Amino acid sequence: NLQGVSRRVLGRRKALGRRQLLLAGIACGALSTGWFWSQRQPFAGVVYRTGVGEVRSLTLHNGSRVQLNTSTELYVSVGAEGEMHLRLTAGEILVETVPRKTSTATPDPAMVVQTELMRVQPLGTRFSVRVDDAYVKASLYEGGLQLDSPLAQESWQLLPGESLTLSRSGKVSRGQSNSQELAWQRRMLVVNSMPLKHFLKELSRYHHMWVRCAPSIAEYPVSGTYPIDDLSSVFKVLGDQLGVEFNTYLGVWVIARDKLS
Repeated sequence: NLQGVSRRVLGRRKALGRRQLLLAGIACGALSTGWFWSQRQPFAGVVYRTGVGEVRSLTLHNGSRVQLNTSTELYVSVGAEGEMHLRLTAGEILVETVPRKTSTATPDPAMVVQTELMRVQPLGTRFSVRVDDAYVKASLYEGGLQLDSPLAQESWQLLPGESLTLSRSGKVSRGQSNSQELAWQRRMLVVNSMPLKHFLKELSRYHHMWVRCAPSIAEYPVSGTYPIDDLSSVFKVLGDQLGVEFNTYLGVWVIARDKLS
């Protein structure tokens, strides 16, 4: 009868609607998953690496200069029109691009820096990118940067003196860039009121040692300029300033504790 036919037609339409929504969701998921999967595939190009505590300088095909900080892995390839493709899979780089004759009102097509979480396009600039276990951070010192990420489903522009951090959970944090962050080029760490736990973690990046502190002193503020390569001097200064002591175990673990504890 007519009523039965109507119910069957309506049922088929609802089922079709649900299938369309399901297929659309699968397609979106596949695109997102595909983008992240592509970041994990072998990357064409020349690979440059630095060991623990090593710093290295490169001059790229287009004249741009790149400095690699400790424990860094960077893949570099050149496109068909001479554009530079950089993929940073670990560590930290400082990039100084060659000034271009064209307008910098749009992202510079001569270079793209890709990480697992974020893509960075410079606009005639000096900038750094750091890949950490928990986040990716871009900092701008001169010029401009265009950033985008499918993870956060956002894009951003940075001005000189700005930085942006994107966590693996998708959290975005804006901050300020500071040239003191680049003191590693001179084999130094320059900090201002950095919690001791963070300072020791930074120092550990340059050594085959695991340096940490007891929870009771983790937030002690550290300020000053410290030589990366001279752990003994650093520990002595911190001991005098903060009233802490450093104990070494098996030659690879260093734990800081309050002298009075």
